[in-house]
Amino acid sequence: MVKLKGFLNYVRTILQFHLLYPWIEYGSNVHVQWSATFWAPTRNIRLGNNVGIGSNCVILSDLTIGNDVMIAPHVALLSRSTHRYDVVGTSMFQSPRGDKGEIIIEDDVWIGFGAIILSGVRIGRGSIIAAGAVVLKDVPPYTIFTPVQNHVLRRRFSPEQIEQHEAGLRNAGVIAKMDVSMVRK
Repeated sequence: MVKLKGFLNYVRTILQFHLLYPWIEYGSNVHVQWSATFWAPTRNIRLGNNVGIGSNCVILSDLTIGNDVMIAPHVALLSRSTHRYDVVGTSMFQSPRGDKGEIIIEDDVWIGFGAIILSGVRIGRGSIIAAGAVVLKDVPPYTIFTPVQNHVLRRRFSPEQIEQHEAGLRNAGVIAKMDVSMVRK
């Protein structure tokens, strides 16, 4: 059964990234459900190693995803300014596109069911985005971001635990060295 699942994922990967979306760069062990859709203004989407994207996810932005990232079903990664509304004398439907920005999701991130993330946002390493959250600004590394008033609930680890965690991940070859002073704020 395990070999069959591996073979089916291989076939799905070939169909998705060689036929449907040949412009997407992807690493090893990437699992993207059939119902996920991709579109990017500049066709700039990069997926790292060990990335899982759940069913019915919609990606409509330039995007970089690091390694060891889990994205639950029904997540939307959207361009912030897809439709121009400020062109006088032109309907929004007829206006030129205004796509700007890229979404960056760093390593070891988990994005919960139904979250919405807008372009120009960076999700810091080791963060958790709770189900239903709407992310409009950067999320610092190792934080848990909730939909309740869109704020950081708490840190996932203490600064000392982050240093230990990072050392373990570096030793396992999962991540490169990071400036931990960034996460102490």
